[in-house]
Amino acid sequence: MPIDDECEEPPPFEVPKTGGQTSASSFSDVELTNPPTTAQADNETATATESRRSVSPPPVQAQFASAGIAGVARGASAIGAKVQAEEAKLQSQAATTASQLQQQGNTLANQAQQQAAVAQQRVTDTANAADATLQREWDRLRTKEQELEKHAKELRQRELELDKLVTHTPNFPKHCYCIKPQVYHDIEGDIIPVRVRFIKVLYASYYLTIFLLIFQSICCFTALLSTTKEKKEDDDDIPWVEHFVVSLLNLVGICFAFMLWYWPTYQAVSTRVPGKYRMAYFGLAIAVLYDFLMAFGYPGHGGAGIYFAVKVFDFKESGTGGYMCLICAAFWIIQGIYFIRVLMRLQVWRNEDVLRTSYPARLAQEAMTTATTIAIGAQVAGGGGGGGGGSKRAA
Repeated sequence: MPIDDECEEPPPFEVPKTGGQTSASSFSDVELTNPPTTAQADNETATATESRRSVSPPPVQAQFASAGIAGVARGASAIGAKVQAEEAKLQSQAATTASQLQQQGNTLANQAQQQAAVAQQRVTDTANAADATLQREWDRLRTKEQELEKHAKELRQRELELDKLVTHTPNFPKHCYCIKPQVYHDIEGDIIPVRVRFIKVLYASYYLTIFLLIFQSICCFTALLSTTKEKKEDDDDIPWVEHFVVSLLNLVGICFAFMLWYWPTYQAVSTRVPGKYRMAYFGLAIAVLYDFLMAFGYPGHGGAGIYFAVKVFDFKESGTGGYMCLICAAFWIIQGIYFIRVLMRLQVWRNEDVLRTSYPARLAQEAMTTATTIAIGAQVAGGGGGGGGGSKRAA
């Protein structure tokens, strides 16, 4: 508010009406009983002058200045009072606003706590539900696994019973004089197609063993008949006759080879029973050792091998027997390497057959893994949904 509006107009200054008789009126009360002297007249004149000065009114400018200062003071006082009123009003509004904000903060904190508790409860409920579902699925799969194992045992028992009932007429080896068939041998009928070629090659290797045993005896007999070189006094140290005789005794390996490594391998591959692979491993390991022993050909052991061929070249004039022994040794080495590969292949097939026989358990394990994955996915989805709902409510 402007100061001019607040200040009141000062009252007009009234000049006393003396009618120009100021000197006369001032001295009207003085009685002149006696005529004054000159000194007295001067004193009286000075006294009258001082009296007029003391009772004369103030100048107009001083009165206006005093009135202006008073008005400014009143205006400043009014402004200060109004400022104080406004300040008090603002303080009241600030206190009210702070109280409202405090109440809103408390309300939001309570809502956040409630939403967090609800979300936690939902997560807990989801986890409990997932655990219960997983436990039910686990119990169901365990029951299913037991049923499958029981069914597998029944199937194996029935297979054994059928094997006992179904009797095949022995057809191997072929009937020849006093030799009668002892076992039923049908590669195409007993072996699954993917393994037929392997068994056929193994069967051919058995006939190669028969050939090598006979050819080995012929090599030893040829070396025995060869003429000894002159000036070989230590020729008697080589047991040529004994070596040939032992080579003839090795011909019984024709039967032993069939029973020791061919037939156990045939049974393991045809029946696909993991337990029968052990006998095949044992027979093939002995066959590998025998092949390399014959390939070495130490004198006196009947083997037409490399060392025996060196002795033939050293003591006999004809080298025919030595060359025959080297050829025989090469075939023994090739067959030994082939048997090592057979062992490696059987190990692979045994693992496949183990998985096949344990298929029910493996199926149950796969089902359990699937159920666990589903349960974990449901738990994660439930937790994410609860958190999302809480966020929306907070917003």
